[in-house]
Amino acid sequence: MLKPSSNTPEFVCRPKNQLMLYPVEYRWEFTRRNPYYLILWKEARRYYQEYAQDTIDGRTTGFAAKLAMGVMVGVTGEPVSPTMSFESIAGTDPIFLCGSLQPLTIRNIVDVLLGQVSPECQQIIGQALLADANCRRDATVPVDQLQALRNAIRMSIQLNPHLDLQRASDVPLFLMHLDASQETIKQDANRQAKLWKARAAKTSPKVHTGKLADYLEVWDRFEGWADGGYDLGREASFTAIAKQLNASVSTVHDRYCRAFELVIGQTFSPLRWCRTIGMFKVATTRGNTATLFARYTRRILVSDRVVGLVSPTPLGRPVTGMTDHVAKTAASHDDTFEVLDLLEDILALIAAGHSDAHILAELELVHPSSPELVRSLRSKHVDLQSLGTSQYD
Repeated sequence: MLKPSSNTPEFVCRPKNQLMLYPVEYRWEFTRRNPYYLILWKEARRYYQEYAQDTIDGRTTGFAAKLAMGVMVGVTGEPVSPTMSFESIAGTDPIFLCGSLQPLTIRNIVDVLLGQVSPECQQIIGQALLADANCRRDATVPVDQLQALRNAIRMSIQLNPHLDLQRASDVPLFLMHLDASQETIKQDANRQAKLWKARAAKTSPKVHTGKLADYLEVWDRFEGWADGGYDLGREASFTAIAKQLNASVSTVHDRYCRAFELVIGQTFSPLRWCRTIGMFKVATTRGNTATLFARYTRRILVSDRVVGLVSPTPLGRPVTGMTDHVAKTAASHDDTFEVLDLLEDILALIAAGHSDAHILAELELVHPSSPELVRSLRSKHVDLQSLGTSQYD
């Protein structure tokens, strides 16, 4: 019986840089199938696209989605629609799909300055930034004089003898000279990669990519993935998939578990399935994922994963204030409907041998898609336990 314990984790988070070993097109395929991505991407994109709107509702929920996306899915930068194929997003070049060479964000640069330079050097840099900001804000300064002042500030940094300003970063940060030929850039990048790997005693792991398409094929058939979303009507059992692919059931099991680890970010267990795919499907059959969004954004802001995040937002509001707002917004959703509770109740009644009709009546499930949801969960209840794991971890 699928029954989580009371102390099970709230989130199933992807380890940092987990997908960086895989080809970029597959990184997108794994990412867009992640249920957290499907839940959060619109609000996270709203944070980037409506950045100038000074509204507490839009900005705080967008910030929360952006933060949750980074913590749980490992996605940074502005997300794109999961309905888009890799070919259609190749030109947009979202940061999280840039591969082993990624553009530095200003946040990355600030992080280096906070972690790798002395307090004295930080003060020098801070004074220069503050002086430059004051110049730019002073509307009374003529344009030519403003440029001269800013050039003087830059020159003061260039001529400052502090050693921290002259040494290279402890991490491989490079400027790319685009006037150089493509071949020269490739040769230089290869040489530097070997040098930095040797310094860090890093080896290049062997990643077998030949079966990734097979893993996704099983995942898509079992979970009903199509056209950028999950469709209960397209789901198939492991036995049916084995017949369709002319493969053994054990082979289908293995491919599904490998796909689960790549899509979700952790090895398979029934608990992790419930915390991710299961909760998402229950929420979507209720008409929307607002409850899950409220739950995740509230929890992620107050969880230990973001302890110490106390700096002001661009609006000048502290994160703690944003947390309070999201918590209040989420409370109404959680009071009205708990997705995980409903999922557990359905699975418990299935395990107890009750019919679909009894479950629908007992739990007062009246949404048009509820019968299909119960049928889906009944099939999943059998198939997921056939993987050999019936206990939550």
